[in-house]
Amino acid sequence: MVLGSVLELAFRAYHPNNFADFSFTVQKGTCSDPVQTGATNASGMVIAGANGYARNFASIYTKSLTFADLLGICTSEGKAAFAEYLYLNALSTDGNSELNAFDASALAAFALEPM
Repeated sequence: MVLGSVLELAFRAYHPNNFADFSFTVQKGTCSDPVQTGATNASGMVIAGANGYARNFASIYTKSLTFADLLGICTSEGKAAFAEYLYLNALSTDGNSELNAFDASALAAFALEPM
């Protein structure tokens, strides 16, 4: 890993009729960095991009960031671990209230470390 190098974050938020909203969050788990810039987080309707993420025809959202963007103050150590969480809220109703049975979520982790 080189601090100026670029990496791509990606996730898929899909609904067959684009009738859902999503929330994608990346949380740094090491290095005790108190500042979270929010550059990695996104939320909105599944019909368009959000917070710099571009959405393609397959409902995959992508955004390019540098290692330095993710590491923040952890650049002296050059490594950090992260958790990413995606929540999809299907906007289905029974005519009276929202049905949460069609909601979905996913949790994953990744780490950055110098080569």
